[in-house]
Amino acid sequence: MENIFGFEGTYTEAVKYMFNTNHILLVLLVAAFIVTLYFALCSKTEKGKKITKLALAVVLISLELGRIAFRFGLDAFNGVEPNLARSLTIISFQMCAIMTWTTAITLIVSAFKKKQGKVMQCMFNILFGGALVGGVLTFAYPDCIHGLYPLYHFYNVQTIVVHALLIFVPLYLSKIKEFKVEIKNIWKPLVGFIGVGSISMTASQFCGATFAYSLRCNLLESVGLNIPFPWHLLVVFGIVYVLTIILYVAFGIRKRHTETMEIKKTFLSKLLKFVAIVGGVLFVCLIPYLAFGSTPILNYSAFICLFPILFTTILLIISEKPNKQKLAK
Repeated sequence: MENIFGFEGTYTEAVKYMFNTNHILLVLLVAAFIVTLYFALCSKTEKGKKITKLALAVVLISLELGRIAFRFGLDAFNGVEPNLARSLTIISFQMCAIMTWTTAITLIVSAFKKKQGKVMQCMFNILFGGALVGGVLTFAYPDCIHGLYPLYHFYNVQTIVVHALLIFVPLYLSKIKEFKVEIKNIWKPLVGFIGVGSISMTASQFCGATFAYSLRCNLLESVGLNIPFPWHLLVVFGIVYVLTIILYVAFGIRKRHTETMEIKKTFLSKLLKFVAIVGGVLFVCLIPYLAFGSTPILNYSAFICLFPILFTTILLIISEKPNKQKLAK
């Protein structure tokens, strides 16, 4: 090996990290890293919290840009001709890549925003249900760890640290009481799933590469579930959302009985929101099939897949506006 950052820093035989001793050690390493950060970042002042948020955002952005630069540099080193499809693949529109940018932007906005309104609260829940669950699943099935590179190679360090921070940031925001994990907000992570589905499906249809399991799911195929497009998306969504529900229920168990009664009173309104957002997710899943009929398409009509996230964003922005009648009173 040349060095830990060099393109030639590879092993002669791939090291396996799936369901073996290496896997267990990796999980323990990540858990120790997250616990250490959780207790080390303990500033209680507003200035300290702001600096912590910005520092975490800078680290996430730097590592993600570093990954992209490394991949482009590796292509240049190997003489791979650049093209749009290849470039989009390197930039990546996987769930964790989208959540990395979402997490960084949320941290930056939160650091400078004095009052965390409905939009920010929705973003916090998106991180809790998307970034955290996605990060945990990454280490539960660590196929993103490159077996031909040493674990201390930049490519693997970047992967491990970014996904560990995706788990840590929502826990940190909960620790500093930026938001409360409440069962009544179980619908909010669905907004994040709409975002991931819209962005990844657009990129997938546009360049013909599958992002976030959009066109096919290797994970399901590896266990013999060859579910045709686009129905495999419903299975993937179901698995991730069930895990999200379990997470929310686990945090909600400790809530007081009075809060439970309050949830029951507003059950109908929450149910309507739930149905509306699930409908949006299904729309994201079915649009490519209904609009294009086959994959990949490789044309600009793929941008129609962005409609659900644009529609949801507009609704969130509208809901954030102050009620003029209340202000008048």
